[in-house]
Amino acid sequence: MVGLERELAFFKKNKKSLLSKFRNKYVVIFGEEVIGVYDDKWMAVKDTSEKKNKEIGSFLVQRVTDEEEVAIFRTRVRAKGG
Repeated sequence: MVGLERELAFFKKNKKSLLSKFRNKYVVIFGEEVIGVYDDKWMAVKDTSEKKNKEIGSFLVQRVTDEEEVAIFRTRVRAKGG
C-alpha cells in the first residue's frame, strides 16, 4: 500500500464520523480529504480518474462499514516496444 498510508490513516482517524455520514457508501480520499462519495466502487474509480483528473493509485477508495476492508487500485504502465 505504498503511497496511500496518509489516506488510510485519515480514514481510520475519521471512521466514526464517516460512518455517521456515509455508511455503506464508497468514499474517495485524496490526501486528508474526502473528494467523492459513491454507491459503486467502480464508478468511484472511474469518476475520480476521469472527471477529477486524479491518477489511479493516487487516491483511496474505501467502503464505509464497521468491517475492516480496503480497496486499492494500481496501474501498470508499459513502455512501447517492450
